[in-house]
Amino acid sequence: RPTRIVDINGDIICEPEHFYESLKWGREMVDKMESDSIDRSDMLVIVNRLAEEIRFSLVMLRDRK
Repeated sequence: RPTRIVDINGDIICEPEHFYESLKWGREMVDKMESDSIDRSDMLVIVNRLAEEIRFSLVMLRDRK
């Protein structure tokens, strides 16, 4: 049986390992794009693409036995 880390309301009850490290990296990426004067609509595309890449990695996981 899989371990649950999100409650029925969609709130995280136990952050997975590296969650805050990944969040910090993402914020640093946005800060760097801001300091490089990247258009904010372009930033949103990059952030969404990053989320899509992570979703793709999840989809490609092997089936559980």
